[in-house]
Order: sequence, then structure tokens, then C-alpha cells
Amino acid sequence: MDFLYSNIDIGNLRDNEINNIIKSIKQIDKILKRCYQCNSSYVSSSKDSPFEETRYALFSINLLEDLIQDLIYNYEVKDLKPIKRIYQSLNNFSKTYDFVINNQS
Repeated sequence: MDFLYSNIDIGNLRDNEINNIIKSIKQIDKILKRCYQCNSSYVSSSKDSPFEETRYALFSINLLEDLIQDLIYNYEVKDLKPIKRIYQSLNNFSKTYDFVINNQS
């Protein structure tokens, strides 16, 4: 996702490309919400630890929020909510922060 985001030619996207990006953002957001656990971690598989998966999820959320802001600013997209604070889409920022801090190696 980071590679794709860095290669988007902001300012030159066509309407169908913008619509596909918006659709993809919403799909990824749904996937992230499904992976959210009641202890504020993120788990999608049994291969990686909840700590690692939470770190990956936070990276993805941050990237999505940057992309949303770029789309709103550069294309005046109305289908996405503006980002008013970093990690605003986290259910419980404090609890997720505590999870990450308490599970570092």
C-alpha cells in the first residue's frame, strides 16, 4: 500500500480512478474494523503476534488518513470524512496506545 500511495500522481487522477480509490479506502477500512479486537489490538491471522499486526494496522490507518486528506484537498472529494486528528478512526486511541506500549519487546 505504501508503494502504491507513493506512486499516485496527485493532481492528475481521472474521475474513475478517484472513485476506485475511494471504494478501495472504504474496503480497507472495513477489513481493518473486522480485525479490531476488544483489547484494542488488531489481529488478522495467527502468523504474526497481535503486537506486530497492530503496528501494521496503525501504519495502514495512517496511510489511509493521509490519502483521504490528499483526495479531499486536491479533488474536493465529498464522499469521505475529513481527518481532523491523526488516528481518528481508531475506536479507542488510548487503549490502543497502551496496548502497543505494554507489548513492546
